Amino acid sequence: MSYIGQVIEFKNDSAVIEIGVFSSCNKCSGCGGKSIFAGSSDKKRTIIAKTGNHSLLKGDFVEVSPKPGAQSMAALLVFGIPLFFFFIGLVFGTSILSMFIQIEAKDWINLLLGFQGLIMGFAVSFLIIKIAGFDFFMLQVERKISEEEIKNAGSCDLASR
Repeated sequence: MSYIGQVIEFKNDSAVIEIGVFSSCNKCSGCGGKSIFAGSSDKKRTIIAKTGNHSLLKGDFVEVSPKPGAQSMAALLVFGIPLFFFFIGLVFGTSILSMFIQIEAKDWINLLLGFQGLIMGFAVSFLIIKIAGFDFFMLQVERKISEEEIKNAGSCDLASR
């Protein structure tokens, strides 16, 4: 999924980019861009993307996209690891807890331990993100787009190149 936007300012080695809905987006929802702005009155959002080796100026149009594998890794960290810990707590929670205290296995205790596992899973995901660094998940500038390309093509045409 890539977005087309205009550079509005710079912060360190990143650019603040304003993305918006193009007129051609009314006919298409292929990239999901139309749904990002659903319910919004201004139809514009600002994002931050790494500039990489591109020499950009304020006002340049660019195509931004996530790094390869970043979306899959984010899904694993947000959904996969907490869900795994939830099921570990749900299935094995009373067995683990009974090693330390005498407890009778009941459904509500299993559910409570499952949610405790879910919280632990989110904590583990948070620690992984903190240790690995957030830069992996940042968008990056793929290419600079000329104003002529913007005028001659819709946003979906540009993102597919």
